[in-house]
Amino acid sequence: MSRFQRLLILALLLGLLMPSSPPARAADESLQVMMLKKLFASSTLQWRELLEQNRKLLDNSFFERVERRIRWGLDNGQVEDAVRFAVVADMSGLVVNRKTSYRLELAQMFLRLGNIQMTMDLVDNILVMDPKNQQVRFFKASVVHDGGNLVDSYMLYDALAKEGYRRSDCLYRMALIELRREEQELARRHLEESIRLDPQNTLARQELDRLLRSLSSARVVPSETGSSAGADLPPFSGAGAASLTPEQKVRAQGFFDEAEMARQQGNLARAADLFNSAIQANPQMVKAHVYLGAVYFQLRNLEPAIRVLEQACRIDPQDAEAWRYLGYCFERRYDANQEAADLTRASEAFAKAGVLDPQNALLKMDLERIRTKSQASQG
Repeated sequence: MSRFQRLLILALLLGLLMPSSPPARAADESLQVMMLKKLFASSTLQWRELLEQNRKLLDNSFFERVERRIRWGLDNGQVEDAVRFAVVADMSGLVVNRKTSYRLELAQMFLRLGNIQMTMDLVDNILVMDPKNQQVRFFKASVVHDGGNLVDSYMLYDALAKEGYRRSDCLYRMALIELRREEQELARRHLEESIRLDPQNTLARQELDRLLRSLSSARVVPSETGSSAGADLPPFSGAGAASLTPEQKVRAQGFFDEAEMARQQGNLARAADLFNSAIQANPQMVKAHVYLGAVYFQLRNLEPAIRVLEQACRIDPQDAEAWRYLGYCFERRYDANQEAADLTRASEAFAKAGVLDPQNALLKMDLERIRTKSQASQG
């Protein structure tokens, strides 16, 4: 593991593990070390019994020393060692009735680093020892949901909701899955109950508003079929945007925030729908156009991506990101069709972005790559 990766892990870990405190004067450290050696030499099935036998050693100083060992393992790239000590710390917490969450915090860290396998291994390890842990079960449901497993995540949310754990959040997330299944009436009931339980649940309120508008429109005008990713964008109207009320701007920002959450979770189709909703609410919202264009680019829907990014450039010609993504779109279209005009337009877009953001090293690489392609096409 490189020094940069170790620093990244430590940065992510800040705020996750409990802050270090001065060593406590308590149990003999040598006895704790001997216990740990015996523990690691035995089967994990025997760990709980061994810890029970050495309960008197499981004081504050023990947890402080184990926590330092976890930090050392992460700092030195010894991830397996860090995980092993996190398991010991959590199991010791169960023995002495001390609330700990070392494995969950490590799982959250691995999720941020994109290591889903390690995340789920840690979560399942916790639930084997503590199957009723609601916090961990909710975290697992969220990870499974984001991974696209709607059946298992729905079952987890449903069980937690029946237990009363974060019921408003669980019902909201169940409604999202029900909408994917086109179970609109059930989704409506769950969204209404979610809002009743927590009137501050703005995500549930926004989803319910959209659902009610959709149901109302469906009763008046039959909806068209087809992917939203290929839908035409609303025409830009500077005058209309200038007359927006503060409430409309807040509404647009709400759509944008939810879209960005969906994008970060990898749900690009939903993100595209929500970015489109943000644009409809505020046609002059440049960042919504740019992000929508970026999502279309990721979905390989180049024509709508180009349209929305060109619109962003018209709204704000000084937005470097809009020009940069426009360059990517033209470059990818050139790669597919080998049309010289696309390569020229990609070069122009990257050049404009470079002027607006001259310190961006990635743009310099983009321009160099385009020059190389131009030379190859001419040769």
